Amino acid sequence: MSAKRLRNVDSAQRARLFQAAAWSLAGGAIGAMGGKLIGVGAIAGFVVGFAVSFFVALAIAESAGKLFGTIHNPSGRSTPVVREYSYPESLAIRGRYEDAIDAYQVCCADYPEDPEPYVRIGRIYRDGLAQYDEALLWFKRARTEANIDRGRELLVTQEIIEIYSRKLGQPRRAIPELARIVDRFPGDPAADVARREMRRLREEAGG
Repeated sequence: MSAKRLRNVDSAQRARLFQAAAWSLAGGAIGAMGGKLIGVGAIAGFVVGFAVSFFVALAIAESAGKLFGTIHNPSGRSTPVVREYSYPESLAIRGRYEDAIDAYQVCCADYPEDPEPYVRIGRIYRDGLAQYDEALLWFKRARTEANIDRGRELLVTQEIIEIYSRKLGQPRRAIPELARIVDRFPGDPAADVARREMRRLREEAGG
């Protein structure tokens, strides 16, 4: 596993820990009230209630995604379930881009076959943070690490081309991606467009 992958997994785990801690505050409050009632003190009750709630919440957070995937895609070979990612999406809408990325990385770890969280991370890096190299990395990971269908693959490849051509101002770096479209989508109108664009870029480069 690469260092980059390890960092992503660590971020996902941190996000789970933060979520579990947030959920455990209610357990701590209940424990504090119980501690006062039985005479051990509110502080001791809070600590016990928080700790019990934290480990239960963490176990639920780590297992729920795997259970959901097993129920809805038991063979691992069928079309991936279309999932909603409302929590990380809400973070991104509020401009909390780093938190949204961490939350989407949890989704990548839980549903590695689904390209959607990879793509959304790429778009946050591109549109929210203007970190185009990171955006390229995540778009490419959507193609190589997830179970991506042909339509989504074409869309992601076009987004990669757009970054090279418009965001970075380096259209010649898009030539391998244009060639990929020609090779992978013969007969599609996108292949004709890609072929013309490759020809134009190579003529401009004198080759």
